[in-house]
Amino acid sequence: MTALAKSAVKIDPDRVDALIRACAAKYIVPRFNALEQHHINTKSGPHDLVTIADRETEEALDRELTKMFPGSVVIGEEGISAGNKSVDVLQDRDKTIWVADPVDGTYNFVHGNPEFAVMLACVVNGETRFGWIYDVPGDRMLYAEKGAGAFIEGERLKVAAPKKLPESKGFTGSRYFPKHLRPLIKSFVKEFDAMHSLSCAGHEYIRLASGQYDFGI
Repeated sequence: MTALAKSAVKIDPDRVDALIRACAAKYIVPRFNALEQHHINTKSGPHDLVTIADRETEEALDRELTKMFPGSVVIGEEGISAGNKSVDVLQDRDKTIWVADPVDGTYNFVHGNPEFAVMLACVVNGETRFGWIYDVPGDRMLYAEKGAGAFIEGERLKVAAPKKLPESKGFTGSRYFPKHLRPLIKSFVKEFDAMHSLSCAGHEYIRLASGQYDFGI
């Protein structure tokens, strides 16, 4: 019996797609450019923001995914940050686990920048099998299944062909590295055609998966 066969949960990607879109329409879209100050809080620092949209979306995904796929478990950025959930559940290889970032790019979302997304992964028996990235303002869904390819709105994606370093464009954020490595990361910029951060991994992944950019660090 394969590891995948052990899972009692059969994943229907289209149902997950519809759920993500519905949650975004209900909890995220109405809050964009309409947040009030009491809807916004900080976590680890002034740029690490959480909003009512993050919390409500994650709660809805948790509620609906476990209802839609009985026996599965949801962990999300906000639940873990608040101490209500733990990543330790990922060590249980017999469970189907959903890993959610309800609003990836919250800083952008708060400041009216449309580069934010909903990100969701499905881990089956210890292996990441499915992923969804929903560009909320652009109403575009990127979907990937291990071994079956990646698609955006049904169109198969293809990463960029290899390029020489001076012709390559990529993403990085030096603040995610230990302080002693940040000058080194910043020094790389001049080696490439472009290297910067969108402050939203979801939008960076979309550009990488569709061949618009070449690498991410």
